[in-house]
Amino acid sequence: MKKAAAIIAAFAILLSFAACNGGSDIETTTAAEAITSEAVSEVMAVVTQADDSPLLLTLFRYPDSEEYKSVKKCEKLETGLDGEAWKLRAEKDGVKVRIEYIRWVSEICSYRVINTVFETEVEKGKYYVLSCPVAETIPEYRLVADDGRIRAVQTAQRDGAGEPEIEMIGESFKPSEINEDSPFYALCLSHAITAAEYHGNDAFRTDSYAFWQTFAFAVTENYENAGGDAFNGEKLSLTEWLANAYLNALYPTFGGSYPDYPDGGEVVYTPGRYEEYEVRPCSYGDYHSSEFYGVEDNGDGTYSVKFRIYTYPDGNEVLEDDKAVIVEPLESFDNNNPFGYVILRVEDCSLPMG
Repeated sequence: MKKAAAIIAAFAILLSFAACNGGSDIETTTAAEAITSEAVSEVMAVVTQADDSPLLLTLFRYPDSEEYKSVKKCEKLETGLDGEAWKLRAEKDGVKVRIEYIRWVSEICSYRVINTVFETEVEKGKYYVLSCPVAETIPEYRLVADDGRIRAVQTAQRDGAGEPEIEMIGESFKPSEINEDSPFYALCLSHAITAAEYHGNDAFRTDSYAFWQTFAFAVTENYENAGGDAFNGEKLSLTEWLANAYLNALYPTFGGSYPDYPDGGEVVYTPGRYEEYEVRPCSYGDYHSSEFYGVEDNGDGTYSVKFRIYTYPDGNEVLEDDKAVIVEPLESFDNNNPFGYVILRVEDCSLPMG
């Protein structure tokens, strides 16, 4: 602290000499020599580290607004795209700005990033202008700003006469809560059901049929929750990206070394111009039912998603099995895992009666 204070004080002296143009050349030189280039870097580092503001950019979208018109001079950023001319002001140094080409995936209520079409780093206080295509309904592009810790997103879609100044406030990653409406809930339930079928052991993770059955359960459940009819006799086709998104969240420890597809199983892989997974819809409505008992914080960075599973092996006998699906939230944004969590394992547990 003493060293930093001394450096800042010396820097302030230097600035005061420069501001008033006072003193002789010798005095100015002496003051300057007291501040080495290394010391100046340290001062700037202290100032930079102190800038914890979550405001990354101020965006001006509407040419008719007074705010937009007031921005006369700005650096043009060549995005290679045709579209609306958006003006923006950088509110922090070290902020990266990019335009992503995206596609909405209804089954998991999330955007898939196809690719980044433009990226640059901006300087605090400077004005810029860039072109971005704007959609009438579902956006195909979005503007993203981040400083390595937090990020802000603005989708490119018509929204009427919006705010003349849009403050892009960065937020740190925080996955959504797990409830019965979240896509990740279906992945947890599929694990709990398959584990109950295998009588509480974890062998189903490496059993080929059960492995892909779990995958098919999850896909079917998400498809239905998104408003689809999974039991119309047709296979559900998934792009390779979406299939891998499911698999990486369901089986993160496998690292892509998945079992072969079982003969007569629930999944067919069809490589072609667009590699796809075809999933035969699974119905467990006649053989299983479940109750959701909520999510418990384990205190070690993981959570337990708890279910009571009822199975009907012969149509009459009812078997109960309580399962805790242990999950771990991601630490940062990952466009390849839109669920925000991964499943670590499944454990037996004891849930209250009634």
